[in-house]
Amino acid sequence: MLFYISIFAASVSITLLSKKKKAVILSLLILWALFAFRNEVGMDDRAYIQAFESINLGWDYEIEWTFKLISHIATFLGFNYKFVFLIYSTISFTFIGLSIKLLFNNNIYVALFLSSFLGLAFVPCISVMRQFLSASICFYAFIIYIMKDKKMLGILLCIIATFFHDAAFISIPILIFFPKFKISYFTKITILLLCVVLGYLNFPNVILNLIFRFLPIGFQVYENAITGSFSSAGGTVSLLLLVLFIFQCYYSMKEKKQYPSNTKIDLLEKGQLLYLSILFFFVDAGVTSRLAFTFIPFIATLPYTLLFRFRKEDRLIIIFLFIFIMFILYILTLNNVSNIMIPYDGSFNIFK
Repeated sequence: MLFYISIFAASVSITLLSKKKKAVILSLLILWALFAFRNEVGMDDRAYIQAFESINLGWDYEIEWTFKLISHIATFLGFNYKFVFLIYSTISFTFIGLSIKLLFNNNIYVALFLSSFLGLAFVPCISVMRQFLSASICFYAFIIYIMKDKKMLGILLCIIATFFHDAAFISIPILIFFPKFKISYFTKITILLLCVVLGYLNFPNVILNLIFRFLPIGFQVYENAITGSFSSAGGTVSLLLLVLFIFQCYYSMKEKKQYPSNTKIDLLEKGQLLYLSILFFFVDAGVTSRLAFTFIPFIATLPYTLLFRFRKEDRLIIIFLFIFIMFILYILTLNNVSNIMIPYDGSFNIFK
């Protein structure tokens, strides 16, 4: 556990205590190395290793062609399966870094985002590296689509994201149509609560049985497991996020305030709504709940958007309070999955 505490302290404090842009790069490099040089950490790494070995033995393995291509390149160059982890981590944190550059003009906000990423999204992101990679691309795609008006590039990036994980297909229609609608805070609360109610009433399973044949092949293999414990909805972190998001919307609706950078705040709140709505809607729909992970980077921005509900003179102390809360959540989450995360298993040996 001390190792993970050191990772949190180093990656957050480096950016928090410096105004230089190089500090952000250094913090991201720490997280990149954590993801890149692991031997086997998290829930799916054993499956990735098996996929790598099967592919290079010439056996058929149901996984994206990009994973197969990177695996073949690794073998050709004399690397082992860890080369795949390194490539996925490099692409993922490149897009996270590009997104941070567009979203935050102050290192203290970057530190808040990094602490939130570790506290709210670290375990699922390191566990499902293929989907984290596609999610990081989609995150950047949504940002440039809306904030930079680069619509064609945004759509193209979402298409590219599907090359790394099939679930990213959900981002394409959402990116095209969802940003066009202005959603009131009352509507956001209504949509989220409706998804929660329908999810716990098991409504999605009724329609999933009808539409499973149209889902990507990667999800069809789970057709017999659509009622499983794959979803993290209902856990301490997800319920906390649900409450915070509703509070954020209710406070804004009640106060009728306009916040700075409205376009950015609106974008981030819509992303948060997407993640939470899909997560809770598919709470009892097994692996389908992982569709929500396509938008998981947005959930790390919730403390940032919530920050603007407080008075300007109070925000600095609120940032430190949020970082402390994220640290506690980070420790609690790691403790809950200690059997697969602790001790950290990693090395720099990427050669056969």
